[in-house]
Amino acid sequence: MKPLVLLAVSALASGAQAIEPAVEFKVEPAFSPVFGGSVVGEAGRMEGSVFSVFPLNDLIGWGPQVQDAVLFVQPLMGWQEGGSTTASLGLGFRKLFGDPTQGHSKLADDIDLFGEGWYVGGNVFADWMQSPRGFGHWQTSAGVEVGSRYLSFHANYYWPLTKEKRWGENTTRRLDLLGATTTRTSSDPTLFIGPEISSGPLAGTRDVHIDTTYREVTQLRLRTTDFTFGFYEEALRGWDASVDVLVPKLDRYIDLRLRAGLYGFHEGEVADGFHGWLVGAELRPVPAVALIASCFEDGRNDEPQWLMGVRFEVPLGNGIKEAFKARRR
Repeated sequence: MKPLVLLAVSALASGAQAIEPAVEFKVEPAFSPVFGGSVVGEAGRMEGSVFSVFPLNDLIGWGPQVQDAVLFVQPLMGWQEGGSTTASLGLGFRKLFGDPTQGHSKLADDIDLFGEGWYVGGNVFADWMQSPRGFGHWQTSAGVEVGSRYLSFHANYYWPLTKEKRWGENTTRRLDLLGATTTRTSSDPTLFIGPEISSGPLAGTRDVHIDTTYREVTQLRLRTTDFTFGFYEEALRGWDASVDVLVPKLDRYIDLRLRAGLYGFHEGEVADGFHGWLVGAELRPVPAVALIASCFEDGRNDEPQWLMGVRFEVPLGNGIKEAFKARRR
């Protein structure tokens, strides 16, 4: 499940007003639409996105009967430095168990893991990405989640819908030695007659001999083979799972969430798979702004990579002013 929805629902649960039993119940606005965006970067590469969350019903509210479910859609558009663009459209559902008004009246010193109830949820998404080379890839995903104010678990699985795309090739030539034949040939013999010897035992004779030059000729039998290598890109099938923890006591003034997770993508038709881990933190100085940082490693680089950025989540309702104010729970 996208973190945006969890935080929006959590902010609603923590922002409600206590109900005085002696007066008429006051019903706060239901879960309102949210508009947001993010900018993050890693190792010289930047990416960003804009998104929104639209509830399809008005089931979350406060009053004599606190409703306990919400159905919502979430569109998203994103970009990456280098020419890649993305788009997603998701449908999600959450159901709350327990009464969040019980925990609402408590101070943060009174930590109760399920004091404001707990929830389960699910989602399905259709995702599209255009690569820097101009190819489009489609995938679908499904996710589940369960959690409370202080602890939550999320898991997603991704299925590619498009096949691999070929974007280039490279041809190399190989020479194989099949055999060699060596022959020895000679040039025409040359008669050499030296000068007459005038003294010594051989006086009166001449040096006579024949010179013949030999050479070897080697003939090689070679085979030429051309190899063409194609370059491909493809969407991979994979999964991710993470656990989020809201730091207790500190949440009386500010929200700090810590995250740890694992992810993996299986080997495709032409691409290698990879598996890795991630750890991160999210600091929310005001409800509408989140500062995020994470570290991940999956073997594709020599060392772990860092990702840092900021995310905005602005409610499109009466709570827009409160969303930018520091709060005391």
